[in-house]
Amino acid sequence: MATRRKTLLYLGIGTKFFALAALMVTCCQIALAKAESSADQIRLGISSKAFSNVPKTDMKIATGVLASKVASKTFGTVESRIYDSPMDIERDLQANKLDVLAMTPDDFIRLRSRVSIEPALVTVAGNSHEVELVFLVRKDSGFNSVADLHGRNIALPSLDVQYGAVYHTWAEALVMKEGAASLDGFFSSVNETTSSSQTIMPVFFRKTAGCVISRHAFLVASELNPQLSRDLKVVAQIGGLVGGLIVFRKDLSEENKEKTREALLDLDQDQEGRQLLMLFHLNSLTPFRSEYMKMTEALYAEHKKRTAMVAGKE
Repeated sequence: MATRRKTLLYLGIGTKFFALAALMVTCCQIALAKAESSADQIRLGISSKAFSNVPKTDMKIATGVLASKVASKTFGTVESRIYDSPMDIERDLQANKLDVLAMTPDDFIRLRSRVSIEPALVTVAGNSHEVELVFLVRKDSGFNSVADLHGRNIALPSLDVQYGAVYHTWAEALVMKEGAASLDGFFSSVNETTSSSQTIMPVFFRKTAGCVISRHAFLVASELNPQLSRDLKVVAQIGGLVGGLIVFRKDLSEENKEKTREALLDLDQDQEGRQLLMLFHLNSLTPFRSEYMKMTEALYAEHKKRTAMVAGKE
């Protein structure tokens, strides 16, 4: 039971990008199978952030599921590579050595002005393509806002975990709004965590005053332990964020773009595809629309503005 709970908590937020990576490899191979020539090839890139907090046991299970699906449904191969830095991604895109890329929104924002890429799809989890973050405290703590937590300790997902950059960017924007120059300058200490249980449970047991987590992770944890939702409350939240993006190199042929897009969008139309999606708590992928990035763009713009304001005061 403990192992099952740990796995469910992990799958709540930690495997979405691994799922995205797995789905991309699978579906790009399906796209190749539909190509007129077996010589056609899609060069697939996956950000290392996709695997940053995937336990080895879960990775083995996921790899087994992926291998089974690839073996049963594909004929071609996909050249793939895991990238550890935006610089390597930028280099291969400029050299036309990368066609399709799974990436986080923050990496997309950083790279889009430097390389020719276009967003094609976004992830859908919990029946929504949107990700919502919440700042949690105990209901009996007396804290009713982020300002009340000045000088207190909090738990915050590490930069190395999925959505890590977004967690930190939002938390920093919140404290800069209160006049602080940094997280360390506002809170007494910031305990960086690598799992949802490490983030939420210290607040529940009064070890830390508050924490930042995704609402989806909080809901999953509350299903396993209903007392969490009874004892914890939200003092700040932000919604409408993009969880994951699949982007194409702009000058990739329209034929290959369409075949890859079609394979990804059709994944939930067959039983095997739905089982793979269910394994990773994903519902589907959906076509990208510019308005989907509105809140993510606004968050990073606000953070950039407040960072400049703080720097100007120093």
